Amino acid sequence: MIIVHFVAADDEGDMMGLFRQDAVTAGDESGSLEEIIQDIPIGPSSAVVSKKSHKVTKKRDYSTRQPWTVEEKTAVLEYFKDHIWSGVTPNKTQVEEAQKMFPILIQRSWSNIKDFVIAERRRLIKKLQK
Repeated sequence: MIIVHFVAADDEGDMMGLFRQDAVTAGDESGSLEEIIQDIPIGPSSAVVSKKSHKVTKKRDYSTRQPWTVEEKTAVLEYFKDHIWSGVTPNKTQVEEAQKMFPILIQRSWSNIKDFVIAERRRLIKKLQK
């Protein structure tokens, strides 16, 4: 059994391990080592080989941050002003009610809106302490 292992860098400069494992014996008709190496795709991949355990893991796909528009902010602040002033975190049903009342908030997840309310409460406290 031969393990062929390549290391390449992706677009961001992170090292990535690309490998393929094939059984090669003297009388095997599956091809020579050179043919196996030619079959291996070289380039960025979603597979990463860990240095310690040599396990293949998939890279996490992070989404890009979407900035809040003025309309979204005003809708959240209008609906959750009592929550912000009292310090109560809105629950999922309350956020879903706000999304029904303000359709612009439908593109945001309920946890994203909840996190915005919590952050706005912190900003308010910080502003009042000055």
